[in-house]
Amino acid sequence: MIEPFVRESGNGPTVVCLHASASSSAQWRALTERLSGRFRVLAVDLHGCGRTPGWPGPLPLQLDDETTMLDPVWDRAGARFHLMGHSYGGAVAMHAAIRHVDRVASLLVYEPVMFGLLNKLEPDSMAASEINGVRADTSRFVASGHLDAAAARFGAYWLGDEAWAALTPERQAAMACAMPNVMPQWQAAFAEPPTRIEFGALSMPIQLLGGVCSTAAARAVSRLLADMLPHVFREELPGCGHMAPVTSPERVNPAIERFLATH
Repeated sequence: MIEPFVRESGNGPTVVCLHASASSSAQWRALTERLSGRFRVLAVDLHGCGRTPGWPGPLPLQLDDETTMLDPVWDRAGARFHLMGHSYGGAVAMHAAIRHVDRVASLLVYEPVMFGLLNKLEPDSMAASEINGVRADTSRFVASGHLDAAAARFGAYWLGDEAWAALTPERQAAMACAMPNVMPQWQAAFAEPPTRIEFGALSMPIQLLGGVCSTAAARAVSRLLADMLPHVFREELPGCGHMAPVTSPERVNPAIERFLATH
């Protein structure tokens, strides 16, 4: 069984943090420093990210597989914990909250990429066409061994063309190396979503964060979730895009801290 890598720091109520695709637990360093005086933070590396081994197959990766791999983390977190995730990590966090509804004290997600929900409810929308195109292009590039092209398509979509071009060659190369591990995560993000009943059973306070400047697909998923989730508060942050928890933590982290302090 794969053992996930966990960064732990701080004392107090436990917060489990799940990162975006092509990222790792390191993306939460600034948040961890901000919270460490009041909270115990467990930042996790998901399959194929950071120091956690990749998905071994042979079956396609599912969100349930990510959640099962994190069983040691849930045990480490204790009887009650706060749960948060960004992008792909947000999708995993939502799935985990459904499975552990009695243990999650509060749930905060920044644009969870549950694209199976978008394809199911709005398959003919511009947002669905947009994200399905990105998936098809990156998958084709990876399959043909063109990892640089896959990273450029993926990075420019989520960061924006200018922000991607502004990255150092080293950062772009690191993204290219991460692309093979993104492919199983695409599969999980586009899989059959939870039912409306399962979403409706989430009884904990839920904060649904996003960026005003984010992609159409990410904002569409957040809109659909806001209509299905009980006890949810949706907030779109001005000047922020999909990757703002990584690129602009000074804008996102105060909103996270306020939510945690309240709940």
